[in-house]
Amino acid sequence: MKKNAILSTCVLLLTTLLFSCQKETSRNMSEHTKEKIPDEYLNTFNLLKNEKGIPAASISYEAQTKEFIAGDMVFTAALYNNIMYTQQHPKTEQQWNNVFVSYASSQHILYYLDPSLFPYYYFGPLEWAVWYWNGSSPNISFTRTGDRSAANLIVDSYNDPTDSSWIRTTLPAGNGNVGNRIRLNLGVNERNHYVNHITSSNEEKLLLMMHALGHTLGYLHADQYAGLLIPGTPDPAFHQANACGSVMRSVTYVCGWGYDGIKRWSPSDITAIQWGYRYKY
Repeated sequence: MKKNAILSTCVLLLTTLLFSCQKETSRNMSEHTKEKIPDEYLNTFNLLKNEKGIPAASISYEAQTKEFIAGDMVFTAALYNNIMYTQQHPKTEQQWNNVFVSYASSQHILYYLDPSLFPYYYFGPLEWAVWYWNGSSPNISFTRTGDRSAANLIVDSYNDPTDSSWIRTTLPAGNGNVGNRIRLNLGVNERNHYVNHITSSNEEKLLLMMHALGHTLGYLHADQYAGLLIPGTPDPAFHQANACGSVMRSVTYVCGWGYDGIKRWSPSDITAIQWGYRYKY
């Protein structure tokens, strides 16, 4: 009995020590990450944290690429400076840019699909996703090009099995340019495609591609954060409770979308497209 009591006490002390170490490491990592952010990019970090409502702990800074990463969303570190100091497109029927939201003013977007890096089983889903977005607005036009140097958007992949993100997408840079990168995580997709078959259906891949293209156009997650809401769209709580409320939900569902040409945009998506680019009725 005494041995058990001593053993329990030791386990408790060890657990407490490990937990304390984890907390200390996390705190130090957070401070270290913060120190790595150059002063010129702190305004972008604060913009993401304060205006877009993304928790600071969810934002990491990549010094090599000069980008901030929050889940599957990637923001150029120069976003704040671009918004504040680049001459903005006049606001007519479309809300191109403001301090809170940055949309692309590129109406004709050339994308390059890298066949050596982008898996073949996503070719069809991407093409259909492009078709649906092109049909959503007269001011959204994605066109595939074979010339990488001429492309506004590169579609390829990376391989990181330790990263839980299925995909990473760059949002508009705040200077009128569309988000310039969609990167599929093969570390997750290859494993699930061949083993678990979590995204085995083309419809699920289609929704993932529609979601990614939405990010390149400037749309955030409909069910997350407390940043500026697009006028007329439901609040995040609505989208948290409604799986089919938007293709921009952080976890996407098929919700009837398929390879049939039938547009199934939700009322929230239609309002968002109308506000950002003008919806094609």
